[in-house]
Amino acid sequence: MKEREPTYIISTALFIRCLGAVYLTAFLSLWIQIDGLFGSDGILPASTFLEQMARYYAGHSLFWELPTLAWFGSSDTALHVLCGLGSLGSLLLIFGLLPLPMLVLLWSCYLSLFHVGQVFLSFQWDILLLEAGFLAIFIAPLTRSRCFSDSPPPRIVLWLLWWLLFRLMFESGIVKLTWNDVGDLSIENVWESLTALKFHYWTQPLPLPTAWYAHQLPGWIQKISVVFVLAIELLLPFFIILGRRMRRVACGGFIMLMGIIALTGNYNFFNLLTMILAMLLIDDEFWPTRFRDRVVALQRPQWIDWHQSRSYVLVPFTIFAITVGALQMVTASSPASEWSRAWADSINPQQWALVNSYGLFRKMTETRPEIVIEGSRDGNRWTEYEFCFKPGRLEEPPHFAAPHQPRIDWQMWFEALRWERVHQATGSVNL
Repeated sequence: MKEREPTYIISTALFIRCLGAVYLTAFLSLWIQIDGLFGSDGILPASTFLEQMARYYAGHSLFWELPTLAWFGSSDTALHVLCGLGSLGSLLLIFGLLPLPMLVLLWSCYLSLFHVGQVFLSFQWDILLLEAGFLAIFIAPLTRSRCFSDSPPPRIVLWLLWWLLFRLMFESGIVKLTWNDVGDLSIENVWESLTALKFHYWTQPLPLPTAWYAHQLPGWIQKISVVFVLAIELLLPFFIILGRRMRRVACGGFIMLMGIIALTGNYNFFNLLTMILAMLLIDDEFWPTRFRDRVVALQRPQWIDWHQSRSYVLVPFTIFAITVGALQMVTASSPASEWSRAWADSINPQQWALVNSYGLFRKMTETRPEIVIEGSRDGNRWTEYEFCFKPGRLEEPPHFAAPHQPRIDWQMWFEALRWERVHQATGSVNL
């Protein structure tokens, strides 16, 4: 007897609601920082940036080249409205109210802030949220989602979300082994030598107090842990195409890895977002029988097959996503292949963040340079400014931040690395 085709109604409903929680976290986290980051008196004012972009793209369609609702207004009030709309839409999505319109609103607001946020929203979890949020538009019910009573998700959209998860994990694994293929071969690849975790726990951007204890583990455990990471990122993605039972194994491995990473470092909403993407691998047969039967009983026939109509629309996009994603994976697997990167960039309008390349922990930092900022009111007495979450005084343990992202703290970590490279290249640094 042929095995019945698995369905993914429950995991899809959970995914949509959890995505609303991730959006809510992202908007609220940014909202409380937005004035200081790119408000009118911020570090990189959005209004100034848009003025520069308007001059740069003179004669072109500004909204196409830089799609952001901030073109209609980039004042502090306008930026707060975008965050407020995003937060409200996230709450409505969590409660299953107007899921499709809310997902369109959330994606539009976050894409708008993504562009005017400039370097402060240049992280991989930002583009991951945009890509996952865009695909979720095509998997959500039109007007209302009763608790787990939705129709089966379109198979084509489900496969696109699995394709996103596959690329995220596989590219994150492969770049660890190929990052120095076009660089200085005299530099040891610490992933290949299994010594990456010798530095990771104390050189990561925002470690947790538990990172100190993880760093004390014996060397052989650190090496086994590296093998564990590489196995999950390079092997388990292929389980996605091997049937529902293997998908469950892949889901468990991905969630385990994200949980372990979250135990020692602040990676904002990235871990949660990856976990809910992995949750889409769980079919309905996995859930308890009574719960599953209740879900089936709640399903109602629909006069218009809304999901099916959206599937037809997605056929061209599916071809586009597979092509671009495959080219990006070729580039990740063989950085010397410039043709794949050129082709991917030429056919992929990156300003819309529809299909993105990933590669977390591509190169491990083996030192931890720090930039110390001091201020003075009289020019004689100087006081060091302490960050809320970035490690500072050695006598104080690191602080817990996730899922909130303190973006200036993160950016200062990157700036310190940049100034260190300048110092190594020139022999001096003038701040």
